[in-house]
Amino acid sequence: MEEKRERRKVRHKNRKTATFGFLFLFFAAIGVIFSVVGITRAIGKFAVDNSETEKIERFLTPVVMFDPAPFEDASQLDETLLLRSSLWATLLNTDTEQYATDDLGNLIVPASDVEVYAAKIYGSGVKLNHQTLRSNSGGEQFVYDESIQSYHVPAVGEGSFPSPKVTKIVRNGDTFEVTVGYIPPGSSWGMFVDGKKQEPEPEKYKLYKLKKNGSDYQILALEDIADKDLPASSSSTVSSSQASSSPVEDTSSVDIPPSVENSTASNTSQQVSETSSQAAQ
Repeated sequence: MEEKRERRKVRHKNRKTATFGFLFLFFAAIGVIFSVVGITRAIGKFAVDNSETEKIERFLTPVVMFDPAPFEDASQLDETLLLRSSLWATLLNTDTEQYATDDLGNLIVPASDVEVYAAKIYGSGVKLNHQTLRSNSGGEQFVYDESIQSYHVPAVGEGSFPSPKVTKIVRNGDTFEVTVGYIPPGSSWGMFVDGKKQEPEPEKYKLYKLKKNGSDYQILALEDIADKDLPASSSSTVSSSQASSSPVEDTSSVDIPPSVENSTASNTSQQVSETSSQAAQ
């Protein structure tokens, strides 16, 4: 009898041990799964944010090109700047090979296309005053033909332009406050000096207030940035971004990883020159 009792105790103990071991492994497995899911989500969110940063820089390129003064509403913008930036947005975001050309090889860009991009950038309330746009030298650059309601765009665009470099994003729901650095034209990307890769620094910063409409953005306002709010240097941007667990959080400001800054701003600058070369072909 005594021997049978001992055997029952051992079996009961073994069952407890087995059950505990099973539960330990089960929860350990759940922990691993949760960790993997968490990491995957974090990586996914980071990748999405990088893509969003690139989209914002691409979106702002035709506006930054002409360095508008601060405004609280797009209706306050100079009409020629409004028209010029909308026309360039059309050229930068459209396959220009679809446009016909005139006898001089100029692209024929319908005014209706320009109006579509004006509404995308500044909202449906803006009205364009279609007119011939002249270059800084005074010569005719984008000639507007009222008879066909289209612009004749020369194969070679005017001069060089600054390009945007997003350094900080503050998101609150579908609105964004984006700190944008202006990379001066002619800046050299990826130059090596004494074995160190040099990246151009913005010559100034401005704050763009954006609203997200589906997958697109709209500019709500543009503000100057107070000296106390200016980024100290690129090194401070790096340290802040490394400290942040996720690139963009609702109602929180975050710095953009330097690798994203460098590649995206470089791409937008290159894109402007490529548009002119495509038109020339």
